[in-house]
Amino acid sequence: EFGGVELRRLFSTTAGITIAAAALAAVGYGVWDVLDSVLGRGTVAQIMSLGSCLAAGGIAYVAIGKLLRLAELEQMTRLLLRRR
Repeated sequence: EFGGVELRRLFSTTAGITIAAAALAAVGYGVWDVLDSVLGRGTVAQIMSLGSCLAAGGIAYVAIGKLLRLAELEQMTRLLLRRR
């Protein structure tokens, strides 16, 4: 007995976050790999590649999180919108 620990919700949330993080990694790496091949290894090129892969990965994470209806993502969204 875990006295109030909702294991089903915990496992569901963990699975959803893992799926969203895997999408972030896959999209981020894919974008970086393509841009690294196209732009080369110069400092400016690497900054552009890294910035693009972080943005694309972040968008993928949020999109998958929204599709999976992750409650934590919804809470973060509400908090960010409330601050504006």
